[in-house]
Amino acid sequence: MKTAMTLSWKQHFIDLAEYHYWANEVLFRSLDVLPHSKLAANEGLFFGSALNTLNHILVGTRIWFGRLRHDDPKHLRLDEVLQTDWGELKQALHGELRAVQAWLARQSEAVFEGELAYTNTRGEPFRTQVAEVLTHMFLHIQHHRGQVSVAATRLGAPSPEMDYIFWCRAKAAGTA
Repeated sequence: MKTAMTLSWKQHFIDLAEYHYWANEVLFRSLDVLPHSKLAANEGLFFGSALNTLNHILVGTRIWFGRLRHDDPKHLRLDEVLQTDWGELKQALHGELRAVQAWLARQSEAVFEGELAYTNTRGEPFRTQVAEVLTHMFLHIQHHRGQVSVAATRLGAPSPEMDYIFWCRAKAAGTA
């Protein structure tokens, strides 16, 4: 019988970064069958197109990751398009998650129990627990990736299976 394993916050967030890398790759393979014109088409998402929504994920991750590193990129707008090239956007999203994962691995356990003081994009000051900031950042990625997934299937791409439990199973099988 397998016993339950308790993860530290640190390991939990490292695992979430790995899961999001994997889930992004699953989504990217689905989107790769679509021409650029469809990826750039307004599909009624909050940020219009799949490309713009994925750019928003990149921007949001950079903002939150910058705050965590005390290097807040205040110049970024939430609707900013950082990459118009599909290949470069995929690479940037993968790179950002790998950077987050590496940063997480360098932190002490105490960091995850601490607070982060930051100013939001409207200039309002906040103090939030680091674990809550990281949870928000990863759920933000998941929320918008789900929107892109809906648009992808509507546009004719295969429906990607990106559930966390699928990643857990793939990881256990050595295929993630």
